[in-house]
Amino acid sequence: MPVLCMVRPSVYSHWCEGCQACHSFNVHELSRDGHVLGFDGDLDRPSIGEPVRHEQQDGRLCEYLLRGGVLYYLESCSHALAGQSRALIDCPH
Repeated sequence: MPVLCMVRPSVYSHWCEGCQACHSFNVHELSRDGHVLGFDGDLDRPSIGEPVRHEQQDGRLCEYLLRGGVLYYLESCSHALAGQSRALIDCPH
């Protein structure tokens, strides 16, 4: 089973162990600095060319790079996995 799930065309989701929630991203959406995310299309070991940032409504922040199916959490994350890396896992149902 792929670790990324297509939510709708060009929108994918994955499980985040740090937030204990699914995060979604749009592969055609521009990042804050005007770059397209650059998703490589691999659903099993995905890579995204730009950092992904998720700001929660409660003020928490999750920011990471995704390379070869591994999430590299940036130090800016508000959760306990900041500065660490974790392989993507299937979304728990």
